[in-house]
Amino acid sequence: MIGLIGGITAPWFSELFGITAKQEDPVAIANTFIVFTTMFFVGITALLVIISYFFTHQFIISKELKEAELVNGLKEKLQSEEGIATELAKAALLNPKISEEIKKLITEVAVDSKPKENQRIKKDLYIDKGEIKND
Repeated sequence: MIGLIGGITAPWFSELFGITAKQEDPVAIANTFIVFTTMFFVGITALLVIISYFFTHQFIISKELKEAELVNGLKEKLQSEEGIATELAKAALLNPKISEEIKKLITEVAVDSKPKENQRIKKDLYIDKGEIKND
């Protein structure tokens, strides 16, 4: 009789106190694992984005400082050494856009500096109807 009662109640006790997992538990565990793994990778990705942004920002700042330093050094060299200035001007004139811009600037300066009618050139000279005359 005790064996019969033990046989009938054994499945209920094994389910209640047993070590074996229920049918839903493996799916829930897998879903939880997937969610936490995804959250972990998203966190790592966000951290990498923030670090990359910081390094990019620092690189840009250091690059701008280096460029400013190089330009100032070049200006000093151009003012002190004529050979470097001549070579740089020749190299700049090889670029068609720069040479056209320089031609425009020279033309503007030449037109602006051209003496006007009745304008004194020197103390005793002036222009009258296109002719230079003395006082």
